[in-house]
This record gives sequence, C-alpha cells and structure tokens, in this order.
Amino acid sequence: MNKMIENNTKSLNDKSSNLMSDCNNLKKKIKEYFPKVDENLILDILMIQSKQNDWIGSTTLEIQYVDNIDLKKKKDKLYNRYNMLPIEKNNRTLRFKAKGMYLQNIEKLLEMDSEIDFISGEAEVTEKDQYPSTH
Repeated sequence: MNKMIENNTKSLNDKSSNLMSDCNNLKKKIKEYFPKVDENLILDILMIQSKQNDWIGSTTLEIQYVDNIDLKKKKDKLYNRYNMLPIEKNNRTLRFKAKGMYLQNIEKLLEMDSEIDFISGEAEVTEKDQYPSTH
C-alpha cells in the first residue's frame, strides 16, 4: 500500500514539475514577446481571453512613457483610439480603462507607439465601471 502511495506521489510530483516547467517557459516567452509589459497583466489577459472568446471585460492600463514626453498628445491619441479618457498618474504615466483589450491590442499599442517605456495594469472578467480608479 505504501509503495502505491509513493508511486502516486512521484507521478504527481513529475506532473507538477512538468507543469511548473511549462509555466516558467511561458513566462520566458512573455518576457521575450512583451518585454515592456508586466508579466501578470499578460497572464491575466491570456487566461481570460483563452477561457472566454467573446470577452469584453475591462482592462485597466497604466502606460509609462519615456522621459520628456507630451502627455497631452498621448492622452488625445488614446482617447481617439479607445474612446476612454486617460488620467495622468504622474508626469510620465497615463492610466485608463479599456473594454475588450486583448493581447493583440497590447501588441498593436506597442507597435504604434515607440515612446512607451512600460505597461502594467489588470484585466477583469466583468466590467465594473467605465472610469479609471485613482488608486
């Protein structure tokens, strides 16, 4: 009986180890493909997007730009693209909430604006409110 438990534990450990290895490989790919985006944001979007193909939930983004940037122009571009008014978090960062922000949208955002230094935020399955929180 103990031998059977030992074999099951070893099998489980192997499976767990393999899964952890796969997860670490995914994180490496995220850093490779999206070096300017917070890994947890990508994982959140990936999890929700793969679970619910028609997801239009909300994603709060904090976009940090390089130094000496005209945030007013960036704010206008984001508003024109997403119809959501970003707020200035500091002299380099805009925060806004977008509906249905998929991985390909993050990728396009980075391709369209080389002055983005880093993107962080969170994705939620349900839309709570349309306006960014100030915290």
